[in-house]
Amino acid sequence: MINYRLHQKVNPRALDEPRKYYAIAKSTRTVDVRELAEQISLEVSLGSPDVLAVLESLLINIPKNLKHGHIVKLRDFGTFRLNLKSEGADLEEDFSEQMIKGTKVNFRPDPLFLQSFSFLKYQKID
Repeated sequence: MINYRLHQKVNPRALDEPRKYYAIAKSTRTVDVRELAEQISLEVSLGSPDVLAVLESLLINIPKNLKHGHIVKLRDFGTFRLNLKSEGADLEEDFSEQMIKGTKVNFRPDPLFLQSFSFLKYQKID
């Protein structure tokens, strides 16, 4: 069950139009990597410390591969890649590295992963 609240928002393209209400998902709690390892250990033939070691290694190696310019694809889960934020230049020769303002991590979920959310039920909370 997904809890949600309604939140009134303005349309940034039409500031003079009346605000509309939109559903905002509300989380009930946070599950950390240790709890996730415990949950996974109940489903596989590894102990919680072994699963935790694998998850922590995954959390180290995804950024490491992204820093090397690789795309990281986790089968049936999704794909991680880096995107750059930069200022624009009118001409290619006018562009310099100083115009790059940062990096964003982009995650694109796999269709099979998204399919697991197709039968969600929703409940409004106050």
